[in-house]
Amino acid sequence: GNARFAGIWPQRCGGVCDAIQESFQVGLDFVLVSLNHEKLSTGVGPPHTSINSDLDLQAQSWTSQVVGVASDAPDDASSGDQGVASAARVLEKELGWATYLGLQAVVLPSVAGLSDAITPVVAQSVSQALGSKTFLQMWVQVPVASGASDHESYYRRWHTIRALSDYHKQVKVALVLGAELPD
Repeated sequence: GNARFAGIWPQRCGGVCDAIQESFQVGLDFVLVSLNHEKLSTGVGPPHTSINSDLDLQAQSWTSQVVGVASDAPDDASSGDQGVASAARVLEKELGWATYLGLQAVVLPSVAGLSDAITPVVAQSVSQALGSKTFLQMWVQVPVASGASDHESYYRRWHTIRALSDYHKQVKVALVLGAELPD
């Protein structure tokens, strides 16, 4: 058809229903919503656009019109085993919520914000979620870097997630384009 497979993450929209209506009015295919939900008790701050209940939408809408956004790793995630374990629990809860809702994809935290210690933990959570016979795709955010050292670091983390997920075909890259692009 004429789908462009483009979506938006509304910053000021209170609920997923309003966000979907707004995105379709401007010709977008899906809306991104935070997977952070108060009932998950993740301890992560409030989301942009939230899911109030799994009853907000019909099943078909969840599977075709919504893409989840996983929370960034908490600031303490790189400070020892307890922080890493906490980050893993948050991601596992959010991926479980996405699987329960039947979402088509989840946007994972950007590799720019992941430490070398947390990257394998993200990969393990992704691998476990994909092992549950779900159709859920995992989109790993990789910024387009202007410096060679950043580019190498981002690629190494992306490759770690992909490799530790056994190169699963549902693990995809989501390029993040900034205001300034390299030449």
